[in-house]
Amino acid sequence: MKRILTLSVCLFVHATFASAQKFMDQIEQVAEEQGMVKIHQDTLLTKIVNGEFIPTEKSDDDNKNSRMRVKRRGYRIQVFKGGNTRTDEAEARKAGERIKKLFDLDTYTIYNNPEWVCRAGDFKNRDEALEYLNKVRAVSRSAMIVPSEIYVKE
Repeated sequence: MKRILTLSVCLFVHATFASAQKFMDQIEQVAEEQGMVKIHQDTLLTKIVNGEFIPTEKSDDDNKNSRMRVKRRGYRIQVFKGGNTRTDEAEARKAGERIKKLFDLDTYTIYNNPEWVCRAGDFKNRDEALEYLNKVRAVSRSAMIVPSEIYVKE
């Protein structure tokens, strides 16, 4: 019974997306003696509709040209890894604040069961992360590069 329900939901979702794309094609068709509708949309919206990336949040750097931040595979520098106590959480947050202040990198303090972890930066490739790693190691000797989901401004 669960399989049938799951299959039905999947088919419904697929049909909905397919019909949305067909709808856009129907609107843009030229109909004799009825006129034509032309839709102009941002390329970012097209990428979202086609599933090329997932928008996460708006960037507040520049209100005039604000764009979405996108999650991609990349690298971060792990600056702290501790246990699951409140002291470990406080140390992770403190390490993140120190790195943010010294190197102007975004920091992410998260709880990966069973430990608190603080990671910094959003690097598209390992070479970019390596440049910062050498600087960060002066402050945090245990710093290391880890593959991670990163945010990229598009």
